[in-house]
Amino acid sequence: MARLRPFSELGCISKPTLEVIESLGFKTATPVQEATIPLFCGHKDVAVDACTGSGKTLAFVVPVIEKLRRREEKLKQHQVGGLLG
Repeated sequence: MARLRPFSELGCISKPTLEVIESLGFKTATPVQEATIPLFCGHKDVAVDACTGSGKTLAFVVPVIEKLRRREEKLKQHQVGGLLG
């Protein structure tokens, strides 16, 4: 079985986001998160089909948060910054 990597080793998550992830009790990335977060952060499209509890939600949320954090202009009122379905 492969070793689960800490989120900090994924290379694209900011220190503030890492601190929040760790404060919520997440220590290592699941295989789904390890495979998808770097792709999302690299502006790639990704389709994920995995079982419940595999970490899909966090795999989508973390890159969206990182993109919003890095915006040069703040979102305007009623402007949508991200949508997860």
